[in-house]
Amino acid sequence: PGLIHVGPIPWHGWPHDGLDLDEVLSGPRPLAVLTFGTCVGSSEVALRMVRLLRSQGYRVLLAAGGQEELRAAVVEEPHVVACRFAPLHLILPHAALLACHGGQLTVFEALAHRVPVLVMPFQAEQAHNGVCLERMGCGRRLGAFRPFMGSPRVYVDAFGAMGDGEILGIVRDLTESPKTAACLAAAQEMLSRYHGLETLTSLLVESRT
Repeated sequence: PGLIHVGPIPWHGWPHDGLDLDEVLSGPRPLAVLTFGTCVGSSEVALRMVRLLRSQGYRVLLAAGGQEELRAAVVEEPHVVACRFAPLHLILPHAALLACHGGQLTVFEALAHRVPVLVMPFQAEQAHNGVCLERMGCGRRLGAFRPFMGSPRVYVDAFGAMGDGEILGIVRDLTESPKTAACLAAAQEMLSRYHGLETLTSLLVESRT
């Protein structure tokens, strides 16, 4: 009682690469966005996901989180656009799938645009966000549950223990299920009730007057 839930507060002011959005968004293949934020040590996971998503007929936008070696590793791959940082709020409205680390702002941005989310966590709270997405019917985690031991390696090893067929089965189940579409619509509607930044600023102004 007495608490006011302002909802998520989006931030679209991060610097990003000057992408040709027409090039990124054009073509017959559905778009999958792959981003792990600035998580260190994500290269082996990202490269495998690029390969698997391409094999399923996706175009892949890889936002490498500033990791130049990762970006350079796929820059010549067909059906892949690689950049250091991407304007997700401009791209996700056109995406069919998001594969990410499970960071909250990234997840909320996807849900606001009805994009199903695959979570490959690198930290404990990201893994928990994956659990929440599964309970909501809006996403799936990659890798079996493992207790966090202070290193992201526990999650990377769990992902590595999965076979390609298992991962692709999760992708298909998530993206092809009518239940996913219904759950994403419900999440989008729920988020539309909140105007976090406006609510928060109005409360701060009221508290000063």
